Amino acid sequence: MASLWQPDEAFFDLIRDREVANVMLREVAGKKVADSNVTEKVKTQKDIIRDCLAGANDRPKVEGWVPKWLAFAPASYTARPFETLMRWKTVAPLLKGAPAPQPVPAEPPAPLAVAAE
Repeated sequence: MASLWQPDEAFFDLIRDREVANVMLREVAGKKVADSNVTEKVKTQKDIIRDCLAGANDRPKVEGWVPKWLAFAPASYTARPFETLMRWKTVAPLLKGAPAPQPVPAEPPAPLAVAAE
């Protein structure tokens, strides 16, 4: 998924939970940064996550990050119920022993396809 997806403004607009934002911040910026910003507003935490993903404001750039929700297998950021995770737990036993998914190389679109859009 990381080779095909990047967080955009719509993604960040949908994050409103401080606990979720802080766990994401820990994934992207590390425990020290997340712990020092645990009481900050969600907007501030999201700004730091954006900086880390872009390599802005003297923060090291993080490549290939995807939220746990989009990972294979999906996971939750909180202990609250997460419907996708519940559904995954019913399907997971069927996939035991299956090979891990392989990244799909992104090919540039054909020039005529771009022109037709």
